[in-house]
Amino acid sequence: MTEISTITLYQIDRNRKSVAFVNCPDSDEDIQKSCTASNTAMTYSFDEILNQLENFRDNFFEFENLLDGMTENISKGREDNDTVLNAVENFRTAHSDNLFAVYYSKILLKYYSQGRQKINTLLGTLRNATTGNHYTQQQKDSLTEILSEIRNAVNDEWNFDFNTKKDTHLIRRTSNLIIIRGENLNQVWNIADDSLLNFYLDFSYAVKRLGVSVLRCPYCNKHYLGTETSSCCEKSECKSACAKSKRHAYENQTYVHERKAFKGYIRTKRNFLKNAVHGDSETMQKFNGKADSFYAPVDELLVEYMDENKPIDKNFTDLYQQQEKKLLAFMHQLIADWKEKHNI
Repeated sequence: MTEISTITLYQIDRNRKSVAFVNCPDSDEDIQKSCTASNTAMTYSFDEILNQLENFRDNFFEFENLLDGMTENISKGREDNDTVLNAVENFRTAHSDNLFAVYYSKILLKYYSQGRQKINTLLGTLRNATTGNHYTQQQKDSLTEILSEIRNAVNDEWNFDFNTKKDTHLIRRTSNLIIIRGENLNQVWNIADDSLLNFYLDFSYAVKRLGVSVLRCPYCNKHYLGTETSSCCEKSECKSACAKSKRHAYENQTYVHERKAFKGYIRTKRNFLKNAVHGDSETMQKFNGKADSFYAPVDELLVEYMDENKPIDKNFTDLYQQQEKKLLAFMHQLIADWKEKHNI
């Protein structure tokens, strides 16, 4: 049975800071269908790509062991190499959440299986041992070349130069683009080469164009792309923890006076009202049920100012005084209602 050839495409969106990948059969019909479908592409944020790359490169020695094992075993002809195939499968399973580990595992299996199949076919038809060894060496050299491309692409720090300026390099690569045009449609996809070198170069350049730096998030301890004013990465749990931390700082520093002052104002008016209506429970219940609603807009604006590390300004002062006046008017209305009820 003939193996169906597949193709991997990627599309970098600098505005959304995301990368979309599509893997599909290598035919015009399948490519067009996969690239235009809304649920086919696997989309990752720049931060996710950054951390998956870091994780894969940190564990690349495991992958290199597979490369060495394959290069050695490709020359064994018909001998059973299930050990090598199992090792690749185990590696892919252990790192199934890493797109680079999964991608390269598939590339290894593809070329290794192709090489072994060609060798077995040749050795089955050739009686001359010298000729057989020649073809075996050719397949071994071909696999070694592919593996070397992968090894060089992953190990070369220049390919992952996000922040600094280095010498200009000229790298000649075949231009591989897929363009899908139609009514209200113009999609441009890059064809990923086996080593992913073209993706690494495109991605690092996209990061540079954003003018961001590689930073470490203080909450998840992972790297992310941000500016000098960034406090954490884009993960919701980290942003929530950051906001909580800022609120805690706020409560102990910059905005503590404003928050306590309004709470104190409510207590003062509550005591005044209690004395004015002689502790009437119905009136006090009405006051207590609504008093905090006058404070809520002030508190919401305080949280917003805290999140942005914004100093108290006229906008805040105006809202603060406006809510005080509303609370005061509400209190006087309650007193008037109580007096009317009791004919005072």
